[in-house]
Amino acid sequence: MIIIITGASHTGKTLLAQRMLEKYKYPYLSVDHLKMGLIRSGNTALTPEDDGALTEYLWPIVREMIKTAVENRQNLIVEGCYIPFDWRSDFGEEYLADVRFICLAFSGAYIDAYFEEIKAHASDIETRLCDDCDAAALKADNRVYADGFRAAGERVALINGDYEKAINELMADFFKPEQGDVMTFETERLILRTWEESDAESLYEYAKDPRVGPITGWPAHTSVEQSREVIRGVLSAPDTYAVCLKEDNRAIGSIGLFRPDNEHAELSGGELEVGFWIGVPFWGNGYIPEAVRALQKYAFTQLGCTAMWCGYYDGNEKSKRAQEKCGFTYHHTVYGKWVPMLGEQRTEHLNRITREEWLRLRGADGTEV
Repeated sequence: MIIIITGASHTGKTLLAQRMLEKYKYPYLSVDHLKMGLIRSGNTALTPEDDGALTEYLWPIVREMIKTAVENRQNLIVEGCYIPFDWRSDFGEEYLADVRFICLAFSGAYIDAYFEEIKAHASDIETRLCDDCDAAALKADNRVYADGFRAAGERVALINGDYEKAINELMADFFKPEQGDVMTFETERLILRTWEESDAESLYEYAKDPRVGPITGWPAHTSVEQSREVIRGVLSAPDTYAVCLKEDNRAIGSIGLFRPDNEHAELSGGELEVGFWIGVPFWGNGYIPEAVRALQKYAFTQLGCTAMWCGYYDGNEKSKRAQEKCGFTYHHTVYGKWVPMLGEQRTEHLNRITREEWLRLRGADGTEV
């Protein structure tokens, strides 16, 4: 998910982004830092006072960074000024589905009542080297943002009372799934659903086993708290699901779709990769092939996927057999593949299935032939 936070000066854009980073582990990009880096490096003759020209200069860069993050299925917060009122016109629906936006603004009454407090908190997150704002200028700046984005049909959070309450409500609202955002899949025996922090104990129970993580490229978990952090920072990614038995809805494994990380994949063509693991007590029951088939149908019939990849490290015969059961066939091998979470090199085998191959195996409507 991409979150764009903009608004007038002093409204707390950086504060909101910083708190989201601390609580939900979403990294954030400061457009102001980008601006100053480009100015101080001599890559532009513009100055910090050239607001209008800076928007025209910075937005194309920020826009393409957002597109890259969406394509890579990465979470990112973009905060700062220099977001044009008509920013949506630069994105197709395939990008907008992953972007959320908010404009922060103070009401005139709030500025009148709390102007000294606003100034006192100006450097809470970042030290302002120069802060010469006055109440009239602050009101004018807030009106420009509020009126401009409202006219464009965008969401404006007008702060008119308890500031902390407003910020906390925004944080909770951003990370509350919107209607239609949450995908849940049901198969004959399984439910695939989004991970929740309450799954931490179940995740730890199976991820602490050294037979599970290391063979797929990550170290065994060492505590429930570590598992909870993994849910927040890794398993919260789009199209990542807990594999649960229907009988109790308890997480026993994980499966997800992401952009392929190999030179043979056609990223512009909508190719995806599927990754998975399941707890040792559930090996040999066919649960993973059942889950993979559900995501294959979703990817090929709803996401416009043209081909799906799946890989396994040398020696992981269980994963190899599960992939073969789902129609994947051998494509190529990567020798000396760096595994960053384990700090070692491995041999990785990549399998692939195209949409046409899947249709021949499954039928045009995704049902078993």
